[in-house]
Amino acid sequence: MKAYVRLYLKIILLSLFLNMLIEAVSRKSLSAMIRYIGEAPLVFLLNTLIIMLPFTLAFVVRRRVFTVTVVAVVWAGMGLMNGFLLTFRTAPFTAEDFRLAKYGLNMITNYMSWFQIILSVIDIALTAACCLYLWRKAPVEQGKAHYKTGVTIVAASCALVVGLTSFSMRTGLVAVHFGNIGQAFLDYGFPYCFSNSLVNTGISKPEDYGSELLDQIEEESLKPEYVFGIGDNKTPNIIMIQLESFLARLSGNTIRSPTIPSRFSGICPTTIRRAT
Repeated sequence: MKAYVRLYLKIILLSLFLNMLIEAVSRKSLSAMIRYIGEAPLVFLLNTLIIMLPFTLAFVVRRRVFTVTVVAVVWAGMGLMNGFLLTFRTAPFTAEDFRLAKYGLNMITNYMSWFQIILSVIDIALTAACCLYLWRKAPVEQGKAHYKTGVTIVAASCALVVGLTSFSMRTGLVAVHFGNIGQAFLDYGFPYCFSNSLVNTGISKPEDYGSELLDQIEEESLKPEYVFGIGDNKTPNIIMIQLESFLARLSGNTIRSPTIPSRFSGICPTTIRRAT
């Protein structure tokens, strides 16, 4: 039992370190990370417990060193990926990025030089090689395996993290839905927000949603007095402006080709700024 207690304490300390590393990279500042811990210690503790949870798998396997190392590499890798993405976009790293990875790879040369891409590939290959080496050379627990104790620890840890997370949601310590995802990651931390993105994948369908409700809305809303009349053979004057089309011009960057469609070239910069 003492061995389990020592392992659990080591996992907690490692989770604390990883949490500080992830938040420092995310905020691009050590002082900002320290300020975040001081202003939201309970949120920081919750994120530490979320990081700790997958480490508890080490209690039910014999290759504990390998398991702990791989989990630590995954957490650190996601934290570094989040920091990298925030250097050229405002949206943090979420589970949705895995689904969009194939599109991101097609545009990777817009954000990274070939030298950086090659270095990244080498880093990934070396990390995989090190994990393979650990699998073969890392110590394996000998003697009788106490799987009941390990499963009990894992189950208790899951109950603790899920219970505290649910309590934090109900009390408003953390939000369930994010109006501004970038600010949410700063307020609630990367581990919680990323975990939230795994399960909170969109707006759930209302219970009363169906063809009857749509017919009712159409009947109540699309009355002649509420609908703008358009004559025959005429179309409404609708203009859609994508904000991204104007960012390069407003930021003062040198661009190789025009980003503003020709039909909007007559709009003065001050009008654009007010629109954004």
